Amino acid sequence: MFRSFFAVSASVALLCSLPLLVAADKPKADEGHEARRVMAEAADHSLNSSDQLLMLVAASDRDRVGKTLSNKDETNYKKLGDKLQSLWKDKFKENFNAEKNIDDLGGLKPTITGTGADQKAVIAFPAQPGESAYELHLMREKNGFWRINLPDTMTGATFEKNMMNSINKVINDFGKVPDDKAQAYQRVTTELLHEMAFPASGK
Repeated sequence: MFRSFFAVSASVALLCSLPLLVAADKPKADEGHEARRVMAEAADHSLNSSDQLLMLVAASDRDRVGKTLSNKDETNYKKLGDKLQSLWKDKFKENFNAEKNIDDLGGLKPTITGTGADQKAVIAFPAQPGESAYELHLMREKNGFWRINLPDTMTGATFEKNMMNSINKVINDFGKVPDDKAQAYQRVTTELLHEMAFPASGK
């Protein structure tokens, strides 16, 4: 009887300890990688549609911009994206897909601050010759997803136009895109998202 009692007690103790063992063995999420992945996904979406891109923006900014969003030129927006895709494919023999090639963005390292739902990330965009440095700001929303913060100067009336200007600039400067694919991904990604970024803080 006593032996049965001790056996049951030991089993209960083991079962109670399982959640702790599982929690201890569970790998920690690489939040830097996830923030970089959202940046890469945004670069990809920026070639397709301003609506698609807006879905990766933080809820407060998305609501603010969405209320007055002017996306009357989506046909020409897509044409610009397709033109850049064509230039990229001619050079690298594959479509531009930053999320699929996220390892090529390793030079764009997020700086993570805070914990849990209060986490924020800053990804520095190196300055191109003759231009200022910028940085992309991201935040962890309550649902756990990383989303991009927009400058207050970005409005619904200018969002589509500004993003089209960014694509146009990459197209016009495509001759400056490095032959090294990783360097090319980093340059084009930062230029595509330039209008969504903040001036570098200098810290």
